[in-house]
Amino acid sequence: MTRLSDALRTLADEAPAPLPPPDLWRRGMRRHRRRQAVGAATAALVLVGLLLPVTSTLDAESARPADTGPAIPSAVQRPWPRQAQATDAPAGAAALIATGYGGSDVFDNFEGRTLAVSRDGRYRLVDGLVEVEAGDGAHLSPDGRLLAVAGAVEGAEDIPYGETAVIDLAAGRVSRAGGGHPLGWAPDSRHLLLYDPDGHRTTRYDAATGSSWELGRLAGTIPVPPYVTFTPDAFHFVVSTGSGEVEYDERGSTALSRGFYAPEFRYRLAGPAAVNPDGLRAYWQTVSGCNPSCATFTEPIGEFRLVFGNPGALPSFGVSDFDRVTGWMPRLLGWLPDGSAVVEVREPVVVPVGRPRTGPPGRTHVVALKPGGGRTPLVDLPADAHHVDLARDLVADGRFGADPPSATARAADWVRGLLAPLLAVLGAAAAAVGVALWLRRRRRSVRRRSWTAPG
Repeated sequence: MTRLSDALRTLADEAPAPLPPPDLWRRGMRRHRRRQAVGAATAALVLVGLLLPVTSTLDAESARPADTGPAIPSAVQRPWPRQAQATDAPAGAAALIATGYGGSDVFDNFEGRTLAVSRDGRYRLVDGLVEVEAGDGAHLSPDGRLLAVAGAVEGAEDIPYGETAVIDLAAGRVSRAGGGHPLGWAPDSRHLLLYDPDGHRTTRYDAATGSSWELGRLAGTIPVPPYVTFTPDAFHFVVSTGSGEVEYDERGSTALSRGFYAPEFRYRLAGPAAVNPDGLRAYWQTVSGCNPSCATFTEPIGEFRLVFGNPGALPSFGVSDFDRVTGWMPRLLGWLPDGSAVVEVREPVVVPVGRPRTGPPGRTHVVALKPGGGRTPLVDLPADAHHVDLARDLVADGRFGADPPSATARAADWVRGLLAPLLAVLGAAAAAVGVALWLRRRRRSVRRRSWTAPG
């Protein structure tokens, strides 16, 4: 036993002292930081997972049904800073969209921004790279699910200038509709009419299949903003040109009728809902002041009344029993079940004589003009809102009067809008870290199995 002990002691004395590797501290600190990062990501995921149900509960306390009852709010409030994007946190089909005058405070000096208000009162933003207005470059489909915007938008910055993006507000997806400026949606919420001002060509885009086909050239030039309306069959459409209007069939190549207005341009298609449910065509008649060719703030305001007309070689227009509207050129947005016309009205602004108007026009309202006279306010908009577009299916059902979201509901939705992209980023980061750790452990296991003792 003594010999064995002496032999072992001798071997121990002769063996070199074990030295730690020179990068031991660096490897240890790297492992420590990696564990801290994994722990922080796990804690953040747990925190977000706990906050989402809480905010959903707070939001549900004041949420309204999306399929029944009022859906179009009686008032639209200013979007909050860092309001969620429709492509990041979709809120479902919209009841309305609103755009602000370029450089206004309500849209944070973002001239290509569109505010979409969902049917349950949630606010979402669509940031575009081209300045648009509701009804001129930004068009909401009649069912409120699709939004056509001229140019690229956040989430689809690769769409070239001169083409149109179509955002699915319920899914957050962005599709490329092809070349041309959006003019308006057909009543089926499926077909979108596009116009190429360079070649005066029109294209019909099918949002269900993603296909499109050219319809032909439009006679004359389309004024700004463009006035296009579809007939109830969703295929024939009417375009207001600089000299009158032209109605085209589904191929876009045959002019079914051509109407020329009076030389002083005293009549013009009333807006995207210019054809009422009975097939009658509505026009704005300029009673005094600005005529439909006015395009600048330096022009005088006008007084308009809504009339029904029969365009043709000898156009004839009926007598109006609607109240007159004073201000900038109004837009007809839809028809209520009782025959009332839903109209966007912009108040006049008093400008000193000889001084041009350099700021935004007056405040915008949405009102109902009743047959036989009288009007009812429907939607109150922020002072800086310039134009609005409504989901015409909701208008036809008369679903106005929804209460604006409470401060609690807006705060809860705002938090969830911020957390949704954060949760996606943290989830992706956690997955990447997990895969990296798994691969590292697998490589170590392979090295251990392949190691052989020396000698």
